[in-house]
Amino acid sequence: MLPMLVGFWLGRVGYEYAYRLQLGLVEARAKGDVGDLVLLMEHDHVYTLGRKGGVVYDPRGVPVYRVERGGYATYHGPGQLVGYPIIDLSSRGLTVVGYIRLLEEVIIRSLKRLGIEASRVEGFSGVWYGGKKVASIGIAVKGWITYHGFAVNVKTDLSYFNNIDPCNLGQGIMVNVSDIVKTDIDLKGYAKELFEELTYALRDRGVMVDLVGDAGIDTIINTYRQLIRASKILS
Repeated sequence: MLPMLVGFWLGRVGYEYAYRLQLGLVEARAKGDVGDLVLLMEHDHVYTLGRKGGVVYDPRGVPVYRVERGGYATYHGPGQLVGYPIIDLSSRGLTVVGYIRLLEEVIIRSLKRLGIEASRVEGFSGVWYGGKKVASIGIAVKGWITYHGFAVNVKTDLSYFNNIDPCNLGQGIMVNVSDIVKTDIDLKGYAKELFEELTYALRDRGVMVDLVGDAGIDTIINTYRQLIRASKILS
């Protein structure tokens, strides 16, 4: 039987909540309380600074968090799909670089479903289209378990990137999926498409469930266990 990857759609949530949730789930994954899973959501306006640092010039007072992911400064906000996979790389024989390449391929394939021929750019992480960056990747790994992850600019307000030097690449480097395809994109619908590509890339079965709102870690763990039990009964 193939392993099962569980996706949780959380809707729009604050960054600090999502960050603390990741830390708790990394610990739960290390203990074997849950298997591999991915959190999918959009955030309220926030800037994060990765291990390489960065500066934020924002008169609007948007919160700033310094975190342990790779990379420089970036922005998250409404209309941007953010994904935080909690995955044990060692159990899958994946290296850190191999995992980053896998995430890039997942995003590229998900965008191809929308008719977008996106690609990698040598020397940079993330996914690109027409010389602009449509998706960013910044991960952290603890005991071979991943957290942090990726962000796809679906239909976000790109003006917030003007207050930073995003990914140390200069202003004006970002682009939205909706601007490329010239139509509105349903964020949750796209999240499902991307999740399907992630399960395919990991050679897993997959199920995605809605837990909109500030679901606590106990709710997520219990839901995960219920889904796994149900899958074993049905199989």
